[in-house]
Amino acid sequence: MRRAAYILGRLKGVLAVKNLRALFDRTGDPYVKREVLEALQCIGTEEAADVILKAADSDMVIVRKKAESLLRH
Repeated sequence: MRRAAYILGRLKGVLAVKNLRALFDRTGDPYVKREVLEALQCIGTEEAADVILKAADSDMVIVRKKAESLLRH
C-alpha cells in the first residue's frame, strides 16, 4: 500500500485523491498514512490539502509531524 501511494503521488494522480483519502482514513498504519500524506502533497489539490491539514491533529506522532512538515513547505 505504501508503494502504491508513493507511485500515485509521483504520477500526480489527481483522480486518486479520493482513494488516497479513504486509505488514510481506513488504515491504522502510521507509515502508510505518512506515505499517503506525501502522495497528496505531490498531487497538490485542495482536497489533498484538506487531508494534510486534518492530519496535523492526528494522535499518531509520525503522522502529525509529517503533516506539520508538509504544511510548512
